[in-house]
Amino acid sequence: MVEWHFLGDAERVLTAKGVKVDLDEVAGALDGTDLADTAVKQELKKRHWRTSEPVWEGAKYSYDGFKDSVAVEAVGPGTSNGRAITYGLVKMELGRQRPVCVEVGVLIVSTKTKNPKKKPHFDEAKEFAQRLREAGILRVPAAILGIDTRRGRVR
Repeated sequence: MVEWHFLGDAERVLTAKGVKVDLDEVAGALDGTDLADTAVKQELKKRHWRTSEPVWEGAKYSYDGFKDSVAVEAVGPGTSNGRAITYGLVKMELGRQRPVCVEVGVLIVSTKTKNPKKKPHFDEAKEFAQRLREAGILRVPAAILGIDTRRGRVR
């Protein structure tokens, strides 16, 4: 199952650029996987996305995917929730300073959790993104794309 959560004009921009269809296809292909970095990049490459795109010139940090000023970052279900989510969202904001700037950031996360006492990444990502927007840290339109992953239980 695929779930979207949009902040700002993200949905309008993704639809206008025609990349929301790409991302829906990527989500469908990754449904039931563990969101491994190689699998995410492979699915993005199939749809002509650049992968491992540097956040800025000479940076050792990169986006998992970049196309038409849309940056994609995936956070697998085995990673530390808050830290990885915050890191991914802040990278989207940093991309506004690129020569080809980030107009929309998309964070791909799991809708499941390994620990039934914790929130799924999707729920945490929505909360973190909203808090970062309210604090004026995340100004770029952003979307959270939730995918049912293999590992974890539905909460």
